[in-house]
Amino acid sequence: MYSLLMKKPLVANSIIALAFAVALNLLIPTSAQAGIVLKVAYSSDDSYFNYDDTIDSDEEWGLWTPTCEVATACAKKNRALTDTAAKARAIKMCKTLDGYGARIKVVTGSGATAGLGNLNTVSIVGFKKRIMTLNTPDWDSDEEYPYEDEMDDPAYIEDGYEYVYWEGTCRFSGNISLISSSFYTVYVDGGKGPEYSKAELTKLKWSIFLIDN
Repeated sequence: MYSLLMKKPLVANSIIALAFAVALNLLIPTSAQAGIVLKVAYSSDDSYFNYDDTIDSDEEWGLWTPTCEVATACAKKNRALTDTAAKARAIKMCKTLDGYGARIKVVTGSGATAGLGNLNTVSIVGFKKRIMTLNTPDWDSDEEYPYEDEMDDPAYIEDGYEYVYWEGTCRFSGNISLISSSFYTVYVDGGKGPEYSKAELTKLKWSIFLIDN
């Protein structure tokens, strides 16, 4: 008899919990239940880097190697530097740019906030290794280069020196969870970006690429 009496409150509690879950489900927008996620990728003109760029102004090394005479052990060491090592440097540099961690705000057609997030993922697009040849070695002295014509330089060798550098573009991305709306406007760090209809984003498979130039 005791065990039967104990079962009745459990059944009642289950019914109450089920009713509460149904009611809560009705309050959650269908889009949130479905899990609409917008993938945003972003680059700007400042996201491009090449041999002129360093990790930061306090570093004397960047995405290039020292200049060496062609076919020497020094030059061979430069050429042996892997893309993996260079890319690690490039990602560090990308994280110093304004696009990294950019705040994304998406609003609905009525101006309500549809989703918020940040671009915290970094990737490198068009990452390429380049070899630049020179006729003279680097001039490391603080004094002005003494030759008007590089051919007067005793160290002059036509295409006799080289250095390796890498170029590419930093791309920042992140996923933004959205509520349902017929139209959306995307803002990057407070700056107004493009507008999309829900149908457009569906065709784009909820993935957009923004470029600021």
